[in-house]
Formats: sequence, C-alpha cells, structure tokens
Amino acid sequence: METIRTGVLVVGAGPAGLAAGLLLQRQGCDALTITRYGWTAHTPRAHHINPRAMELLRGLGLEQAVRRRAFPQGAVRNVVWCVSLAGREIGRLEHYHSSGPGGYHDSSPCDPANIAQHNLEPILAEELLRRGGKLLFNMDCLAVEQDEGGVRATVRNRATGETVRIEADYLVGADGANSLVARDIGLELDGPAGWGAAINVWIRADLSRYVAHRPGALFWTNQPGSPFWIGSGVFVAVEPWDQWMVTFMYDPAGGEPDLDHDVLVDRIRHIVGDPDVAVEILHAGTWLMNAQVARSYSRGRVFCVGDAVHRHSPANGLGANTSMLDAYNLAWKLDLVQRGVADPALLETYGVERQPIGAAVIARSMKSVGEFPAVAAALGYAPGQTVAEGQACLDLLSAPGEAGEQVRARVAEAFALQAYQFSAAGFELGYHYPEGAVVDCGVAYRPSADPDLIHRPQVCPGAVLPHARLVGRDGVERSTLDIVSDGGFHLLTGPGGEGWRDVCRAVADRFGLDIGVSLIGPGGDHEDSYQAWRGLRETGDSGAILVRPDTHVAWMAPAFSTEAGEELARGVAALLGRSS
Repeated sequence: METIRTGVLVVGAGPAGLAAGLLLQRQGCDALTITRYGWTAHTPRAHHINPRAMELLRGLGLEQAVRRRAFPQGAVRNVVWCVSLAGREIGRLEHYHSSGPGGYHDSSPCDPANIAQHNLEPILAEELLRRGGKLLFNMDCLAVEQDEGGVRATVRNRATGETVRIEADYLVGADGANSLVARDIGLELDGPAGWGAAINVWIRADLSRYVAHRPGALFWTNQPGSPFWIGSGVFVAVEPWDQWMVTFMYDPAGGEPDLDHDVLVDRIRHIVGDPDVAVEILHAGTWLMNAQVARSYSRGRVFCVGDAVHRHSPANGLGANTSMLDAYNLAWKLDLVQRGVADPALLETYGVERQPIGAAVIARSMKSVGEFPAVAAALGYAPGQTVAEGQACLDLLSAPGEAGEQVRARVAEAFALQAYQFSAAGFELGYHYPEGAVVDCGVAYRPSADPDLIHRPQVCPGAVLPHARLVGRDGVERSTLDIVSDGGFHLLTGPGGEGWRDVCRAVADRFGLDIGVSLIGPGGDHEDSYQAWRGLRETGDSGAILVRPDTHVAWMAPAFSTEAGEELARGVAALLGRSS
C-alpha cells in the first residue's frame, strides 16, 4: 500500500475544505486536500456569500474573481413575494446591501456576492492549484485513526481502485453533513435531523419578462391553497434570468415525491403562472433539513469544520459563510503549532471560539424558519384551506375598509420581520469571541440594541477588526482590514506609537513570530483622512491593537510606555500558550 506523508490532511473540497487548503498554503504549511469527487460541486447549492466571508476571499486576492462570476450587484437587490411570477405581487424587501434595514453601509470593504456554489468552488480550487497547493480528486476517505504521534487515513482512489495510506500530524474534516471524519472520531451532535424535507429542481427557463423589472435573488410564490410554510415554492436565481433553483417542501410521511420530468415541469409552470413557458430540467433531487451542532469540534489531532459540525436550513444564507470562517479560525493556529511557534494548547481555542458560533447559527436559522410563515399568516392563509378560501383571504389585501386595512397592516409587520433573515447585518458581521486566543484588556464587547439586525463596529479583544477607510502614502484608499489580511499578526498604532516598531521586532524575534506594524495618522503609513478610525480604535494615539491572522483583535494597549515590550510579550505568550 502506498503511503503519503503530509503535515495537515484536509478531507473534503467544498467551501470549507478549499478555504482551509488555501489558507494553509498561504501560511506555507505542508498540507494536502483530498476529495472523493472528480471535480468541484456540480449543482448550485449555496449562493449567498456575505461580506465577512468576502473579506476572507479579499485577503486571498480572490474578491474580484468571485465578483466577475457573481451576479451584478444590482441584480440581487430584492426578495420578492408574489402569488406567481406572472401574477400578483405581494411585496418586496431590499436585502444584502446598504439599503436593507440592517445595512452593510460602511461596515465592510466588501459587498456581498450572489454566486452559486458550483461557480464559486472552481475559483477556489483553481487558485489552490495555481499557487502550488496539493489537491487530489477521486480520493475517498474510508477510515481515520489517530494516536499521540499523528493521524492516519485510509483512502481509496476511485479512479484506480487502489488503497492509499495518508499519514499526517493533523487532519481537518471538511467532508460535509455526512462526515465520516466526525463519525470516526466520535463527535456527538445535538438537535433534530431531518425536521424538514425539500425538493430542489435546477432548471433552465427564461423568466426575464417576470423578474427583470424587479431584480432579486429570491422569489417566493404564495398561491391560495398551498402548503403553509414556504408557500407554493421559491425561485433562487442562479444565472440572470434563465437559470433557477426551484425548491418545494414535502412531507416524507406521505412517501417520496414524484420527480417525473413532466410532473415537475407542470408544477413549475403552475407557480410561474405561464402554462407555455419552456422549462429544461438540469437536475432534480430531494434533501433533508437538519438543525444540529456538534458538542465539540475536535478530538485529539482531528478538527472538523463546516457542515461536518453544524447542519441547518438555508435560512439566513449562513452555511458556506460559516464553513469558510471555521477554516479561517483554524488554519493559522494549525500553522503556528505545526511550526513549533505555538503550544498545541492553541488548537483547543478553535472549538472554544467556533462552537458557540455554530450553535448561534443553528438558533438564528431556526428562528428565521419560525418567522417565515408570517407573510402567509398575515394574508390569512392557513393549513388545509381550499383554493377558494385562500383566494378570499388574498382578495382582502386590496379591499377597502377596516378588514383590508388590518390585512395590509399585518403584511407590513410580517415583511419587517423578514429583515432578520434577509438583512441580518448584525448577525453576519457582529460576532466575536469572548474567550479563546484573546487577551482580556479591560475593553468590553458592547452589542448593538438589536444585535441580529444592526452591526456595531468596535475594537475589543475577540471582535473582528472594524472596517475604516484609510489613505496610504501612495494616495490609494484602503480598508483597515486590507492592511492586516496578509496571514500574519499585525499591530496598529498612531502618532507617538513609533516605539512599537522596535518592540514588535524584539517580541517577534523572541517568539519566532512575524508581526507587521502600521502607524495610522498624520505622517504615518496611512492617513485617517475620514476620521473614521479615530472614532473606533478605543485607544489613545500611541496605543496598540494587535490583530490575529484571521483579523480578530487579540490584544490591546491604551498607550505606549516604557513597559510596552513586556506587556506585548506577556500578551503574545498568552495567545501562543507559551511562557513569557
């Protein structure tokens, strides 16, 4: 049996696994990524990449490549509710951009992107290969075992049938919702599996006449007499405006649904509202919705990311984003431990930091699921209604008088509630790590008054470094995040903080760590021309903010002093799990 040796083995090449491979490769870590498939995803799947995940991709130099393949930003402005695409519109909600109720304005250097997973993954895979990263296809992981000395994976080459043994110091399980890795290391998950069942139908159909005048990523149809939860079906835009993913819910207790071509085409034509529209079915299948999170994200030398440890509905569009951000948290820690710079105890902070995020994502997703029927309920729709009964309720939407006013008021309230699913900027951008690889410096995290909806940028240990526009010596405008996204530690200071440069060199030499330094302010590396950074930094001019490789704040000092060297050394030692 052939044996392959690597420092870190990544099992799975979806968004989480490819992000892990790219981040490890950038760090210079010896890593190998394998996938059981012959290439990347072959169906659309996830499609919303939020600003925080886009910041990760921007740091890898991939933002523009993703943007070129994604929808034009103006084409995904709305979520639309209608009786059918050709029929009556119930209302719209602006989302995923600065006009939404939560809003992303000035919260990130990146706009979100609407890009189907089968278009995103090739960008990541091709970049990993272009950079010289190791990525093997048709490699099916059959078993994982470990001891104190390392991890061993038994892998079958699906193309040749040969069995290969891969030995590694550490393993990252990014192998999805049916994770063999999570199973083999005995991770336990809490929460229900299969609480909902859906049919996904990927189609080619030119629907531009029904949607181009009200561009959006999602179109929900609510026809009288339809099932209550998501109405008649939802159209997810894949390519404007002739490729779509159409989703229907079904009850498994009544048996498996009929996926016959003609049955599906008839159903899609019905909810489009055009009996003659040409529909080509590209792929159809069923899937189950879960609401599960692992109690622990790791065991020994094996760490799981993405759907292997958190499995939830598409509500809030958090799946691929959370998965890639798991990898962002883990990769730099693996690299520092692999190089002997940090104690292995640093790896324990991965689960400490990310497991509560996964649990929060499950809770937010399920809360949105519970809130979604509010639109149908506001119209007066109810389970078991006949079409005629539902139509009578719908007619009240435009009826004069008190009854109509009450329906319209309920619909307005229901639409406001949907903002927590389709414009939850606070939830997408505002998470922080209250404990883990952070040093308590007496600056507390302060959530906004509505933390799911409204993002409050702030500097404190555990929070993502806020975006603020700066102007470099070359006159080019940059984000604070741009200057700390190169994969290393970075210290930000201001006028009077010039001494931090020598301090950082000494501390970096002492611990074998790279620490970049940038001075922000008059005469510095970057001018705070818009005065945005000054209002966020929570330190004096000469203070210091140490930022981790994943752009979370690790440590702070209010001002430069004669004790700065020892203060920073103690902070870095605490982060790395080493004695000072």
